[in-house]
Amino acid sequence: MYCPDPFAETRPEILRALIQRYPLATLVSMGGNGLEANHIPLYLAPGEGPQPVLQGHVARANPLWREAPPDDDVLVIFQGPQYYISPSWYATKAETGKVVPTWNYVVVHAYGPLQIRDDPAWVRQQMVRLTAQQEQDFSLPWQVDDAPQDFTERLIQQVVGIEIPVSRWQGKWKVSQNQPLCNRDSVITHLEQHNQPVSGTMAEYIIGQQPQGRQKELTPMTITVGFLVFPGIQLLDLAGPYEIFSALPDGKVHLFWKTREPVACSAGMLLEPTTTLADGPQVDVLCIPGGVGINALLLDQEVQAWVQCQAISAQFVTSVCTGALLLGTAGLLTGRRATTHWRYHDLLAELGAIPVKERVVRDGNLISGGGVTAGIDFGLTLVAALRGQAAAEEIQLALEYAPEPPFQAGGPEDAPKDIGELVRRRTELLHAEHERMAGAWRKLPPGLYDKSQRHELRTPLVRELRQDDDPAYRSLWRDALQQHAQYFRTAVEDDVPTGIPTRGAKDSFTFGAFEKNALVGIVSLERDRGVKLRHKALLFRMFVAPEVAGHGIGKSLLQEVLVRAQDIEDLRYIHLTVLERNQRARALYRSLGFVDFALEPEAVRMDADYVGEVQMMRFLRR
Repeated sequence: MYCPDPFAETRPEILRALIQRYPLATLVSMGGNGLEANHIPLYLAPGEGPQPVLQGHVARANPLWREAPPDDDVLVIFQGPQYYISPSWYATKAETGKVVPTWNYVVVHAYGPLQIRDDPAWVRQQMVRLTAQQEQDFSLPWQVDDAPQDFTERLIQQVVGIEIPVSRWQGKWKVSQNQPLCNRDSVITHLEQHNQPVSGTMAEYIIGQQPQGRQKELTPMTITVGFLVFPGIQLLDLAGPYEIFSALPDGKVHLFWKTREPVACSAGMLLEPTTTLADGPQVDVLCIPGGVGINALLLDQEVQAWVQCQAISAQFVTSVCTGALLLGTAGLLTGRRATTHWRYHDLLAELGAIPVKERVVRDGNLISGGGVTAGIDFGLTLVAALRGQAAAEEIQLALEYAPEPPFQAGGPEDAPKDIGELVRRRTELLHAEHERMAGAWRKLPPGLYDKSQRHELRTPLVRELRQDDDPAYRSLWRDALQQHAQYFRTAVEDDVPTGIPTRGAKDSFTFGAFEKNALVGIVSLERDRGVKLRHKALLFRMFVAPEVAGHGIGKSLLQEVLVRAQDIEDLRYIHLTVLERNQRARALYRSLGFVDFALEPEAVRMDADYVGEVQMMRFLRR
């Protein structure tokens, strides 16, 4: 492929990202009648070396797998977005007139030998991987196992697996890099005038190749993981997932406890916390391990307050083994599917959960693992959710996690009856103590814990604001301006809106959160029009009254916005701007799927200095 230097893209992580985003490939090979092209979705799997492996399948009737020379390379083309660029869009047209049309496009070419995998087990695994990759963003992802086994087995017999170890690959990002900055900016502006999703995507790729090198959408963000450690923690509940999360190149792991003094696990080994509940950061992933020491925490007000505070903004709230019981007493399992150690599974319903007897259970952003060793399976499941299945498989292979237990006694249904009874007797006292603590929790009066008790994670009434809500809206927004006047130096009375900003606008709305008929939170979403893209919307004027801050009001508002936005035709993403230093707000947005898109380090003046802003985006559909 002809590729001038300005257009060459060689970074493996960027090439991988495009293949995963646009997996439908054009496979060019030499067949019996000359060159042939087949269009095949391919899964990008990690290889033994630095180069990946492409995996797919074709119909058994397709001559490709019989005719392609085994010793010759095939060409695989992954086509990203493409768009016609009019010369009238260039700013220099008015100055010199020396402009011509062009075509912007993004593409990856991969080369390697075509290898045949006529093995039903291999084909099934490839289907499972590709399906999981494509279904991972759906609220109810479909799995191959959802179909009847005899049905899938018949279909698998009708296809043949193919595998292409990539010997070399080449990326070409022809997105206006050869134009002066003024022309790039004018092209972005004109692309944003078109009402086509692909024009917005092309604008994003041009922005990503600006001199600032903003690649926020395509490169991973740092993930912070927080484990709660405590006296009597089960070591393997912590060690399994800790080993997995620490293998993430962009991961940062914290061990939280009340003090920095070492704590002894149930086996006696000392663990040293890295931070305290009071001083540690907000995390993207909250994980509560289990152990005999969990009982002492089930009614611990300080620990419950910390768990609830972290859960408000965490992207994932998780547990291993009996750690799920603490999530339950913190009020985080109500109406949600969860699992725990088989011996204490019956207590989940007492804590409001929907018990599920599986090794790992995911319900939205809640992921729970079963007993002890399930922490490894849970960790890999979470890595797949964060970074994709290939990243999880790479870690699994590095750890050589392929369990083959010497005995079939890992579950009560498998173990010999006398062994099962023995374990039940030996854990009877601990089970009774768990049950007693859960019973005590159920009897607590609603107001006992103030902000740190389970009922303070509120579920307000959220609805679209009407004309008669104008006075309450103006009053709450005035409070917001007064609270943040030091940041923006605004004249409060001059900036209070005359009414709800989006009322009467199509595909735009303002939601309010109410408690006891009082408006305590607001947020607006406005569909971009005119010179902006219709496939994006701006989230703005998000504010929660200080007296109810930290109780989940903001998250409830944002969840309603996302539900409503999904129903807006052709709306692809939501964008917003937040102060770079406002880590709590950024964590809340990340917990609902927003990602950092671009930094503008001199966007807002605060006192005598300038502070950075972060643009965040939440993609609704591709």
